[in-house]
Order: sequence, then C-alpha cells, then structure tokens
Amino acid sequence: TNKTMGPLFSVGDEIKLIPWLCFICQKSKKDVPTYKTSIESILKLKNVAAERKSHGDKSDTIERADKYLQGENTIQIKCHKTCYGSFTNKEHIDRLVINTKQKKVKQESNNVTSNGTVTRSKVPAFNYALCAFCQVHLNKELKRMSQMDISSFVKENAKFNPRLFMPYY
Repeated sequence: TNKTMGPLFSVGDEIKLIPWLCFICQKSKKDVPTYKTSIESILKLKNVAAERKSHGDKSDTIERADKYLQGENTIQIKCHKTCYGSFTNKEHIDRLVINTKQKKVKQESNNVTSNGTVTRSKVPAFNYALCAFCQVHLNKELKRMSQMDISSFVKENAKFNPRLFMPYY
C-alpha cells in the first residue's frame, strides 16, 4: 500500500491498475465521474478485449483485461462512460478488423509484384556452369552459345518448347 496513492496493483513491470481510476484509461478526468461496472459490462469488456487482441490491438487495456478480468473472481472496476463506450464501440472494432485485413493483404502483396510475376530476389541466382535451360549438370559437355548462328538456332527452337523458352529479345 502506497500512503499517497493507496493500493496499487501491478502486472510485471509495466501494466498497473489503480482501482479508483477508470479501468480503460487509468486517468481521473475533471468533471467526468467513473461508474462501477455491472457483471454484464465486465463480461462485455472481457469479450471485446479478447476480440481486439485477436486482431492485433496491443493496448494496455487489453493487457489489464487479460490479467484482472479472467476467471470468475474478477475485481470490481470503474469506468468513464465515454471510455467504456469507445472501447466497446462496434464501429471501432469493425475498423480494427478492416485495418487488420488490409495489413495482411498488403503483406501478401509485397511477396508478389502487382502483375503476378516473381521478383528477381525470389528466384535463385543463375549458375553459368550449368545448362542455361534446365540449370542441371548431367556430366555431359556443355556447348557455348556465344556464336551468333548457334544462339539464333537455340532461340528459334526454344519458341516452340515452353519449358525451354527464355526471353532473350
């Protein structure tokens, strides 16, 4: 018990709960009273905190809810009506869900370019000691294609075999 502040509950080193302050914002707002929450309100806070956590919300309120509102022996808490309303607001939660989906799509789209082709960084490096077409060493003599007539012959025939086609042009 702290003589100036009264009982102070702490979780680890970071999350603290001062019981007479708003559970959500942990502040005392001038001219804005806190209200004791009903059992239904506490259950709603638990459910909303779990839903927000599943969508990546990492606020202190989520951590406080995890520590103090779990199980049947929950503590009596107080909240500002505005804080409770904002935290449990369906539109705010829907916005969080949409933002989470957009981030996931953006991360997935970073792996593949906009036209669906694989970027150079995703393809293994070309090995000049192996066959130019299959990149396999078969213990056979490899032919150099530096001469123009051989090169044009290979290009012409590769057009008809999609496995061998490489855009040289």
